[in-house]
Amino acid sequence: MKKHKLILKALLILIIMSCSSEDNNSVVDNEITDNILVKKEHASNNINLEYLYNQNNQLIKIIDTYTSENIDTETDFYYNSNNVASRNLISNNSNFSSNTIFTYDSYNRLLNVTETINQPSNSINPTIIRTEEYSYDNNLIYINTSSNTGSIGIITLEQNNGLIVKITKDQNYASIEYDNNQNIKKISVFNSNNSLLHISEYEYDNNTNPFFGHLSSIYLHKFLNSFDHFLVGDFGWDGYEGYSFPFLKNNIISIYENGNLDRNYEYSYNSQNNPINVVEVFNGMNSFQFNIEY
Repeated sequence: MKKHKLILKALLILIIMSCSSEDNNSVVDNEITDNILVKKEHASNNINLEYLYNQNNQLIKIIDTYTSENIDTETDFYYNSNNVASRNLISNNSNFSSNTIFTYDSYNRLLNVTETINQPSNSINPTIIRTEEYSYDNNLIYINTSSNTGSIGIITLEQNNGLIVKITKDQNYASIEYDNNQNIKKISVFNSNNSLLHISEYEYDNNTNPFFGHLSSIYLHKFLNSFDHFLVGDFGWDGYEGYSFPFLKNNIISIYENGNLDRNYEYSYNSQNNPINVVEVFNGMNSFQFNIEY
């Protein structure tokens, strides 16, 4: 992710924060590897992340510190068995907090997401309530999204073997292709007239993404977040902050936009082939670097 996106993301956090049987579940079946747990990320001298886990190696806390802007945010995850039951976020830099509740059906499919965002009292909307209601019809998933600030609409997802291969919103859509390791290798974006607008292509190394295997019960929710701006070819999983989309098995090494190399990533690995240093090269220049601790 480009450096300016990281800074923008840190600032914005203060403002706004399948099917008929269990065998056809819409959740990626990831395994948490005991000896690959990321403890810290140092994205720069000013941006640091710390991760904590429970006895089952499930992610339970993210402490995000952005020292140059005096932003310190904590996100806590609570579980019901293997499912994320709720997520709480609070910033000690302002009167900002959010609480997200996740509910599931008897097949452990995500059924409802309700997010309550509390902002300073002088905000235009001090309290925002957003909901996602999921319904399943064979390989199709329908999400009715709404907010107390106005209805947002219906999003349709098409899945294959638990992975989303198409997203449709307002008759615009994106098709998603995968390699044999569940990595997204190509995204093609079309408008409502079926005209191709954008193509993003990804290449990966052969080593395991150290964030892979976590938060699989809220895969659909995080997929929606990552594809929120798909129409303009903006996707939210490359680079820094690996738990934003921990569903890619390997590490991204290059990204092509409409056939042209946009950026690539250079990794240094430890003796277990886990990445410990990542350098993002954008337009031939080292634009960003971060370290990973285990």
